[in-house]
Amino acid sequence: MNRALDGVCMIETMRTVLALLLVGACTKATPDHSEPPPTPPGPITPHIDAGVVDAVADAPSDTTTSSDPTAIKPLAMAGPYKRIDDSCAAARPCGFTDMDANGSYTTPAKTPDCDAVLDQSRDPIGQVPTTINRTGTTAQLWRLVGKDNDEIRIGGVRCAEPKGMRGESSEHYVFVHRKDGWWRTEQPMMSWSYNEKYCGGGMYVLWNDKGPRTIIGIAAGHNCLACGKQGYSESITELMVRVETGGTKPLVFAPLVVGTRDKTWRMDEFSGPGVDPKMLNEPDCKLGGSATSLTEKWPSDDEVILSGGTGTGGPVDTTIKIGVDAPLAAPGRYRFVR
Repeated sequence: MNRALDGVCMIETMRTVLALLLVGACTKATPDHSEPPPTPPGPITPHIDAGVVDAVADAPSDTTTSSDPTAIKPLAMAGPYKRIDDSCAAARPCGFTDMDANGSYTTPAKTPDCDAVLDQSRDPIGQVPTTINRTGTTAQLWRLVGKDNDEIRIGGVRCAEPKGMRGESSEHYVFVHRKDGWWRTEQPMMSWSYNEKYCGGGMYVLWNDKGPRTIIGIAAGHNCLACGKQGYSESITELMVRVETGGTKPLVFAPLVVGTRDKTWRMDEFSGPGVDPKMLNEPDCKLGGSATSLTEKWPSDDEVILSGGTGTGGPVDTTIKIGVDAPLAAPGRYRFVR
């Protein structure tokens, strides 16, 4: 989702990366639990500038960009807390610990499970989605930014599941560490929920620093067995998130959905045993995929113009459920407001 200085757009760059890379497993780096690590791990792709102001200061004269810009407002933040442990412990619990005879969940969790926030090797979403990379690449879920080495972290609270169930759920927040302590978005930015025997999740993250702000490109994936277990199917939601760590409190702006892509492929396309061709010929087995990525231009540091696609959505200030259709942002002009 990132654009080079020559004007190639941020989202087109993510589209190129997604087109070139393929299937992943995971081992994850473990940052320090309470303070920013001294040196972040190397990026999985070269960093590319995003949000660079374009040479043309005005939007095209078509009807999709001529109206007043849509405001992108910051999400509510909780903090500051002395330690990240305290910040996560104040988040809402999620999930249930029991189930009744009718199969309905009972007994809501009383405390949040912060293990994956404190130790990202425990995050089930901490690997790159399968259709992006097949070499076991780990997602880079945190980054140090600015002269003060502030930390931005994408942290997942694992949701409780009754014993014996194969469900796996998590809610992912944005955490920011500064000199005054740890801040957290009040509500999760993304969530995952799936049967871990047949499905999984992942993230591909690009970090782009420009002065006082960071633009994060997130490809959030959800995959499952398909075609009678003879193939896999994965959907990816591409998000653009802007974070500013300065000021009286950090700002995490509501994300924009700037791309969606789906793919279904044979289990033996990359590796594994042969497949039953009869299952691949079933009507509900549709091999192949589709992709839509918006193009962006930046008339100024606080404005972005999106074009392409037929989306009707806008900034998302509620939790985005990955794997469930999220509305693609509508073409037009957007302004980050404080």
